[in-house]
Amino acid sequence: MIEYLGNCSHLVDWDKFIKDLEDIKPMIGYQFDEDRSSSIDSTVLETADAWRSAGYPMDNKTEDSPIAWEAWYSGVHFDNSIADKVSDYLGIVPIDVSMATRLVPGRFAPWHWDIRNKETIDKFNSYGKPITRLHIHMNKPSPGHVFFVKDHCFYNEEQGSMYKWSDWKDYHAGANCGLVPKYQFSIIGVSK
Repeated sequence: MIEYLGNCSHLVDWDKFIKDLEDIKPMIGYQFDEDRSSSIDSTVLETADAWRSAGYPMDNKTEDSPIAWEAWYSGVHFDNSIADKVSDYLGIVPIDVSMATRLVPGRFAPWHWDIRNKETIDKFNSYGKPITRLHIHMNKPSPGHVFFVKDHCFYNEEQGSMYKWSDWKDYHAGANCGLVPKYQFSIIGVSK
């Protein structure tokens, strides 16, 4: 079940963070390369096969792909200060990179879970505590921005709204049918 955790706009100036991100080249969050399919984790192949079976355009490897989202990672593209502020406020400790994502108009992220390699999953399990996954709506509400986690649909969410997922591996999807970019922030952690 999805749990509303409140609003963190008093902790983070999301408009400033978005503006700062726009000056940093993001990573493309999904590009499936059929030529590398034998070297890719089986869970990635499972997701790619599901998308292909559904008719998604899996052969488009450009930045213009409708199923390519953009991502910035803490410790790589930006410092940990935002994740640390929010985590301190919620009483958790981040255990993985925090991530800001952007879907430009016309892009979407089909139904998936955020796949991690065995080493990362083993690290998560080593804490011996429940893993907390949350997302934050970074920009102000805008028509056409939609996000799904399991059977919950988020639409016109207030900037800074935080939600805890029932499981860090929950299936989710997002789409931008609007006219401006859609931004979201994600943290994975454990209780202090």
